[in-house]
Amino acid sequence: MKNKLIEIFKELNYNNISLFDMLQTDHGDSPYHKEGSILTHLEMVYNKAVELYPDDKDLHIACFLHDVGKPFCKFYDTEANKTRFNGHESFSVFVALDVLNKLNIDMNKERILKLIQRHADPYKYSLKNLKKLYDKETYKDVIKIHTCDTLGRIPAKEPVIYDINEFKDSFDIPVRAAKISLMVGPQCSGKSTYLKYYANVVSRDEIIELMFPKLNYNEAFKRADQDLVNKCFEVMLQKCYKDFNYIVIDKMHLTVKSRRYNLKAMYDTNTIVVGLKTLLERNNKRAGKQINKDVIFDSLKRFQFVYPGELITDNIIF
Repeated sequence: MKNKLIEIFKELNYNNISLFDMLQTDHGDSPYHKEGSILTHLEMVYNKAVELYPDDKDLHIACFLHDVGKPFCKFYDTEANKTRFNGHESFSVFVALDVLNKLNIDMNKERILKLIQRHADPYKYSLKNLKKLYDKETYKDVIKIHTCDTLGRIPAKEPVIYDINEFKDSFDIPVRAAKISLMVGPQCSGKSTYLKYYANVVSRDEIIELMFPKLNYNEAFKRADQDLVNKCFEVMLQKCYKDFNYIVIDKMHLTVKSRRYNLKAMYDTNTIVVGLKTLLERNNKRAGKQINKDVIFDSLKRFQFVYPGELITDNIIF
């Protein structure tokens, strides 16, 4: 499996540089990674997964891909005098999907990508916050990749593992008459195309376009009073919530926080996930709505799959 993935690394290229070459990047001055290159770390984590969980092929893949977004996120923090890779866990999802789309084997793509996005959660969140997000099953799963990640490096670190009994068996989603569907995905993922045949859609982008019908989207966005757009969006949302039993909210909804609404309803999502190359290609073809690449990259660094504790039924579209 590792050799197949390495071959794909060599085939994939971004700005005429292969992913394989990009992964030769070192970790800079990080005290947590003295093993050398990012690729070396990926191999160590993969080997640890094979050792600890020999029959879990999806975990092996996730471990070998868990940091493939690091070369895109590396920067030197001059104030702290250290190298950082902020948001690499989320960014890696979109690079990993480019790889998975070339890997012609039977696999659980959803599980692999969720493990990648969440592999640092046990470090990032306190027990209190982990319990709000994870049930027993999903916590047990993320601990596998977290353990392999912490042990597959020089120097090895102790994984942060809490008693599984601290977590709920499951979260109960309340049954309510009103239903709200949230679109989830970064720019260029295809949310607007997906919604062409939907009714009762509340869209922030549509408000901006209606304000300046003669301008292309980029110019309209620059001219729009964003506070006024937010107020209009809230008015439309409240009206649709009052008038209809089912509405769709068209925003990026990339984070847990952004998916919180003070409306009593049953929530579901349509989470659209596409590879980095596809996102960039689509953006290049957008006439009048092309987005600065740095803006897209910032969105990818913030992306979070829906967690069980959000009480949202999630539908993932690849």
